[in-house]
Amino acid sequence: MPVWLQALSWGTFAGGALLVGAAVAWKYTIPRRAVSTVMAFGAGALISALSFELVADALETGGLWPTAAGFLAGAAAYVAANALLVRSGAHHRRRARRPPGRGSSGRFGGTGPGPVGGARPDAGRNALGVAPREASGEVRRDASGDARRKPADGAQQKASGGTAIAVGALLDGVPESIVLGLGLVGGASVNPAMLAAVIISNVPEGLASTDDMKRAGKPAAQVFGIWGGIAAISGLSALFGYLALRDAPGELVAVVTAVAAGGILSMLSDTMIPEAFEEQHMLTGLIAALGFLAAFVLHHGL
Repeated sequence: MPVWLQALSWGTFAGGALLVGAAVAWKYTIPRRAVSTVMAFGAGALISALSFELVADALETGGLWPTAAGFLAGAAAYVAANALLVRSGAHHRRRARRPPGRGSSGRFGGTGPGPVGGARPDAGRNALGVAPREASGEVRRDASGDARRKPADGAQQKASGGTAIAVGALLDGVPESIVLGLGLVGGASVNPAMLAAVIISNVPEGLASTDDMKRAGKPAAQVFGIWGGIAAISGLSALFGYLALRDAPGELVAVVTAVAAGGILSMLSDTMIPEAFEEQHMLTGLIAALGFLAAFVLHHGL
């Protein structure tokens, strides 16, 4: 098989993990803790891969300063792009959302044990004893004085965030795929540690995001069209990494590789690790360490 076709195939295969996660979430209800476990394991694997594969290779190929510049640029680019996505509705795009009022602590809205999922008896009124506007809609009155309720917009917000969620997945996947293609330069084989880490990190993203889109009422054709398109773009990104950079100078290859490493580390710190911690808490570090160790063993060919 030609090397360029290998790059296209491996990138598409890694991006296809999003489709696997989407298919599982569409057919089954996955426990949040299971998604968080995979998320923590994948985070550890990616940390190992970017440390021993990306940054180390960039340093060897192009030297310290191109590596440092690319790493910082990748981190800054991810943070800036992610900030735009947050404003467009893709905040916490990897989160497997928990319905409010389940009695859990944290940012999901629970308040601990209590009546009806932890709600206080006076939760419907403010300090003056006046009932506030309902969270699901705004109460208005027409000319006759009859109360009318503005339709809830939660589902509309999730639906409008579908494009932003897809862009967020691309934000993670494109640099990862480019690195997979770069690994084939010079006749080498695809990096197994990097490939495994990308697949493990893509599965929970497909799970959590598809669960949100399904709750928003998106049809199956649209949901799987989104993830299938992202998988195809991941394959093209890997092909680009191989074709465009196979004859590039070492300093440029080092910068591109380090950009991917910086972006991936920013993504891990911003999404995967915090959201895994929300479910796993003290076990998050141990699960991430197991993921790191698994990728480390793959790196040394065992």
